[in-house]
Amino acid sequence: MTALDATVARKEWMSLLAKAPPARLDALFSDLGEAPEFSWLRPPECGGVMVRGRMGGTGAPFNLGEMTVTRCAVQLASGEVGHGYVQGRDKRHARQAALVDALMQTGRAGALRAA
Repeated sequence: MTALDATVARKEWMSLLAKAPPARLDALFSDLGEAPEFSWLRPPECGGVMVRGRMGGTGAPFNLGEMTVTRCAVQLASGEVGHGYVQGRDKRHARQAALVDALMQTGRAGALRAA
């Protein structure tokens, strides 16, 4: 897998994690058993981002409004770094997304993808 392919794959799973229902991530974590050992690089924090739009998808960009997001970053004991960005104020969802992102960079990626 080339570096570009790996980047595209990571973008896809991070998008999926951000959109996944938090209950589904809870179920995934319960299936995995014990949560991996990690340290916080950035604990979950809520903030706002400006959402931009384009009229008809091709027009000049304009500011549509603000949206609340929660983000965090973790580092597994083995060194992999994971990031989680989710819509809303769900800190648990952001933490789980970051942990899955980090785990997807380990040898457990195949099992996680199957789950």
